[in-house]
Amino acid sequence: MLPPSSRTRVTRRGMPHRAPLTHTGGPLLRSARREDLDAWVALRAALWPARPIATIRTDIERWFWSGDRDSHCIVAEDHGELLGFIELSVRAHTRGGEEEGRVGFVEGWYVVPDTRRDHIGRDLMRAGEAWAAARGCREFASDVAIDNPLGQAAHLGVGFTEVTRVVSYRKPITRALGTWLLGSTAPREREVNDIQPRQEPVHDGPEDGLVRAP
Repeated sequence: MLPPSSRTRVTRRGMPHRAPLTHTGGPLLRSARREDLDAWVALRAALWPARPIATIRTDIERWFWSGDRDSHCIVAEDHGELLGFIELSVRAHTRGGEEEGRVGFVEGWYVVPDTRRDHIGRDLMRAGEAWAAARGCREFASDVAIDNPLGQAAHLGVGFTEVTRVVSYRKPITRALGTWLLGSTAPREREVNDIQPRQEPVHDGPEDGLVRAP
């Protein structure tokens, strides 16, 4: 696990904070606030341009109202301007059907292109690790689109190790197919019932099936 930045501290609630810095010293890392809404929406839209702006705004507004302590957002601010963010969550990690513990997960990580050589992304990632560690996570995870080599290189650059590559699939379900399945279910059930012999119910208690107190 990468050590937190020397200027980063974690409060009892696990929220990373840094003392205000000058522009030459680096941006301020802090938790996202409601007044960051417009700037946060703009950064998110730059990271996920295919998502409608209205959906991005609604997602953020719902997050503020949810009060979910297993999700968090840290922003990098310099002179009132947001230069980047990292969105975090805690997921239950399972392997072979067995839960192995809580894992900090990077849901989104973005830095304004003109400032990407200022180590802002690295500092955001370290602050995210500190937040996850404060919530009992012993592992930090993330994912990147397979056609995003820049994002993959950025993750490797801050200490991540590639685990696996996955190809996702999707297929629409037509209304006609759903109707056919529903229509074919009932006859199959009747056929199974006709084959199996009928069994009389067994009652261990009174004939009416009720259990009475002694």
